[in-house]
Amino acid sequence: RLIILRDIISLKEVSMNRLKIKGRIIERFGSQKIFADRLGQTEQTVSRKLRGKAPISPSDIEAWCKLLSIPENEIGSFFYSEEIVTV
Repeated sequence: RLIILRDIISLKEVSMNRLKIKGRIIERFGSQKIFADRLGQTEQTVSRKLRGKAPISPSDIEAWCKLLSIPENEIGSFFYSEEIVTV
């Protein structure tokens, strides 16, 4: 589970498959705005995170995966870490 993942690793820099995530957002919510509303964030904040202009935290990834119904075994195809440091 992501909660455990967040507890045992430190993600220094997370990159994401932006097109795949945007596609899932549209598939599940119809628009980025509706997705952002469900997250409790502004559309601008979500857009900045998708464009890599704002950091995305492990708790963000956890929330996004939950809302987007991304199974644990597929997280790596949506989000992956460039550098993982074991704590």
